[in-house]
Amino acid sequence: MTPSIRLWLFRALFLGTALLSIAIPLLPLGFSPDRMAMPDLFLALTIAWVIREPKTAPLVLVAGLALLADAVLMRPFGLWALFVVILSELARMNDRLLRDGGFLIELMFFVISLVVLLLLQNLFLFVTFAGTYPLNVLVEIVITSLICYPFIAMFLHYILRVRGPDSKNLPDRLGKVG
Repeated sequence: MTPSIRLWLFRALFLGTALLSIAIPLLPLGFSPDRMAMPDLFLALTIAWVIREPKTAPLVLVAGLALLADAVLMRPFGLWALFVVILSELARMNDRLLRDGGFLIELMFFVISLVVLLLLQNLFLFVTFAGTYPLNVLVEIVITSLICYPFIAMFLHYILRVRGPDSKNLPDRLGKVG
Protein backbone atom coordinates (compact mmCIF):
# COMPACT_ATOMS: atom_id res chain seq x y z
CA MET A 1 0.00 0.00 0.00
CA THR A 2 1.42 3.37 -0.96
CA PRO A 3 1.96 5.91 1.80
CA SER A 4 -0.59 8.40 0.44
CA ILE A 5 -3.34 5.74 0.24
CA ARG A 6 -2.50 4.62 3.78
CA LEU A 7 -2.65 8.24 4.96
CA TRP A 8 -6.13 8.80 3.49
CA LEU A 9 -7.40 5.46 4.76
CA PHE A 10 -6.28 6.28 8.29
CA ARG A 11 -7.84 9.75 8.02
CA ALA A 12 -11.13 8.14 6.99
CA LEU A 13 -10.77 5.66 9.85
CA PHE A 14 -10.18 8.53 12.29
CA LEU A 15 -13.23 10.33 10.94
CA GLY A 16 -15.41 7.24 11.36
CA THR A 17 -14.25 6.39 14.86
CA ALA A 18 -14.50 10.04 15.93
CA LEU A 19 -18.08 10.25 14.67
CA LEU A 20 -18.83 7.06 16.58
CA SER A 21 -17.27 8.50 19.75
CA ILE A 22 -19.45 11.59 19.37
CA ALA A 23 -22.59 9.50 18.84
CA ILE A 24 -22.10 7.09 21.77
CA PRO A 25 -23.04 9.65 24.48
CA LEU A 26 -26.33 10.22 22.66
CA LEU A 27 -27.39 6.58 23.01
CA PRO A 28 -30.05 5.94 25.67
CA LEU A 29 -27.90 3.65 27.80
CA GLY A 30 -29.39 4.56 31.15
CA PHE A 31 -32.87 5.69 32.04
CA SER A 32 -32.27 6.77 35.62
CA PRO A 33 -31.44 10.40 36.37
CA ASP A 34 -28.66 9.46 38.78
CA ARG A 35 -26.43 7.71 36.27
CA MET A 36 -22.70 8.44 36.04
CA ALA A 37 -21.39 11.13 33.75
CA MET A 38 -20.20 9.94 30.35
CA PRO A 39 -16.47 10.02 29.68
CA ASP A 40 -15.18 12.37 27.04
CA LEU A 41 -14.65 9.68 24.42
CA PHE A 42 -13.87 12.10 21.61
CA LEU A 43 -11.07 13.80 23.55
CA ALA A 44 -9.62 10.46 24.62
CA LEU A 45 -9.75 9.12 21.06
CA THR A 46 -8.23 12.27 19.61
CA ILE A 47 -5.33 12.39 22.06
CA ALA A 48 -4.60 8.66 21.75
CA TRP A 49 -4.76 8.89 17.95
CA VAL A 50 -2.59 12.02 17.68
CA ILE A 51 0.08 10.45 19.88
CA ARG A 52 0.17 7.35 17.68
CA GLU A 53 -0.44 8.75 14.17
CA PRO A 54 -0.16 12.55 14.20
CA LYS A 55 -0.21 12.94 10.41
CA THR A 56 -3.52 11.13 10.00
CA ALA A 57 -5.48 13.44 12.33
CA PRO A 58 -4.94 16.91 10.85
CA LEU A 59 -5.82 20.07 12.73
CA VAL A 60 -8.70 20.99 10.43
CA LEU A 61 -10.35 17.58 10.86
CA VAL A 62 -9.92 17.65 14.64
CA ALA A 63 -11.32 21.20 14.84
CA GLY A 64 -14.32 20.37 12.65
CA LEU A 65 -15.13 17.24 14.62
CA ALA A 66 -14.73 19.09 17.92
CA LEU A 67 -17.15 21.79 16.76
CA LEU A 68 -19.56 19.08 15.64
CA ALA A 69 -19.27 17.44 19.07
CA ASP A 70 -20.03 20.76 20.76
CA ALA A 71 -23.10 21.26 18.61
CA VAL A 72 -24.42 17.71 18.92
CA LEU A 73 -23.74 17.33 22.65
CA MET A 74 -25.15 20.83 23.36
CA ARG A 75 -22.05 22.20 25.04
CA PRO A 76 -21.01 25.86 24.90
CA PHE A 77 -20.21 26.12 21.21
CA GLY A 78 -16.51 26.40 20.48
CA LEU A 79 -15.15 26.47 24.03
CA TRP A 80 -14.45 22.77 24.45
CA ALA A 81 -13.52 22.56 20.76
CA LEU A 82 -10.82 25.17 21.35
CA PHE A 83 -9.49 23.17 24.30
CA VAL A 84 -9.50 19.94 22.26
CA VAL A 85 -7.57 21.61 19.42
CA ILE A 86 -5.01 23.12 21.79
CA LEU A 87 -4.51 19.82 23.62
CA SER A 88 -4.26 17.82 20.40
CA GLU A 89 -1.64 20.20 19.05
CA LEU A 90 0.27 19.98 22.33
CA ALA A 91 0.18 16.19 22.04
CA ARG A 92 1.22 16.43 18.37
CA MET A 93 4.26 18.55 19.27
CA ASN A 94 5.28 16.06 21.95
CA ASP A 95 4.10 12.82 20.31
CA ARG A 96 7.53 11.20 20.33
CA LEU A 97 8.11 12.06 23.98
CA LEU A 98 4.67 10.74 24.98
CA ARG A 99 4.99 7.61 22.83
CA ASP A 100 8.51 6.75 23.98
CA GLY A 101 7.82 7.61 27.61
CA GLY A 102 5.49 4.67 27.99
CA PHE A 103 1.80 4.31 28.50
CA LEU A 104 1.85 5.61 32.07
CA ILE A 105 3.30 8.95 30.91
CA GLU A 106 0.66 9.13 28.17
CA LEU A 107 -2.12 8.37 30.65
CA MET A 108 -0.82 10.97 33.12
CA PHE A 109 -0.65 13.55 30.32
CA PHE A 110 -4.27 12.81 29.39
CA VAL A 111 -5.65 12.90 32.93
CA ILE A 112 -3.77 16.02 34.04
CA SER A 113 -4.74 17.79 30.82
CA LEU A 114 -8.38 16.76 31.22
CA VAL A 115 -8.48 18.09 34.79
CA VAL A 116 -6.91 21.39 33.74
CA LEU A 117 -9.29 21.76 30.78
CA LEU A 118 -12.38 21.00 32.86
CA LEU A 119 -11.32 23.54 35.48
CA LEU A 120 -10.62 26.12 32.76
CA GLN A 121 -14.00 25.43 31.21
CA ASN A 122 -15.72 25.96 34.55
CA LEU A 123 -13.74 29.17 35.05
CA PHE A 124 -14.81 30.50 31.63
CA LEU A 125 -18.41 29.52 32.28
CA PHE A 126 -18.30 31.20 35.71
CA VAL A 127 -16.81 34.41 34.31
CA THR A 128 -19.48 34.61 31.61
CA PHE A 129 -22.26 33.96 34.14
CA ALA A 130 -23.21 30.69 32.47
CA GLY A 131 -24.09 27.58 34.41
CA THR A 132 -21.04 25.72 35.66
CA TYR A 133 -20.70 22.01 36.24
CA PRO A 134 -20.76 20.80 39.84
CA LEU A 135 -17.50 19.42 41.20
CA ASN A 136 -18.90 15.89 41.55
CA VAL A 137 -19.78 15.83 37.82
CA LEU A 138 -16.25 16.98 36.93
CA VAL A 139 -14.77 14.25 39.11
CA GLU A 140 -17.05 11.66 37.49
CA ILE A 141 -15.99 12.80 34.01
CA VAL A 142 -12.31 12.52 34.97
CA ILE A 143 -12.74 9.08 36.56
CA THR A 144 -14.79 7.62 33.71
CA SER A 145 -12.41 9.09 31.12
CA LEU A 146 -9.45 7.68 33.06
CA ILE A 147 -11.06 4.25 33.01
CA CYS A 148 -11.93 4.46 29.29
CA TYR A 149 -8.58 5.78 28.01
CA PRO A 150 -6.65 2.48 28.30
CA PHE A 151 -9.45 0.66 26.46
CA ILE A 152 -9.42 3.26 23.69
CA ALA A 153 -5.63 2.97 23.42
CA MET A 154 -5.85 -0.83 23.28
CA PHE A 155 -8.63 -0.61 20.67
CA LEU A 156 -6.45 1.65 18.53
CA HIS A 157 -3.36 -0.50 18.96
CA TYR A 158 -4.74 -4.02 18.66
CA ILE A 159 -7.97 -3.70 16.66
CA LEU A 160 -7.42 -0.76 14.32
CA ARG A 161 -3.62 -1.16 14.18
CA VAL A 162 -3.01 2.54 14.75
CA ARG A 163 0.54 2.49 16.03
CA GLY A 164 3.20 5.09 16.12
CA PRO A 165 6.42 4.67 14.21
CA ASP A 166 9.25 2.87 15.90
CA SER A 167 11.49 5.75 16.90
CA LYS A 168 14.50 3.70 17.89
CA ASN A 169 17.65 4.91 16.14
CA LEU A 170 15.85 7.80 14.46
CA PRO A 171 17.09 11.35 14.79
CA ASP A 172 15.16 13.69 17.06
CA ARG A 173 14.53 17.40 16.46
CA LEU A 174 18.15 18.22 17.23
CA GLY A 175 19.50 15.50 14.92
CA LYS A 176 20.66 13.23 17.72
CA VAL A 177 20.13 9.52 17.25
CA GLY A 178 18.90 7.88 20.39
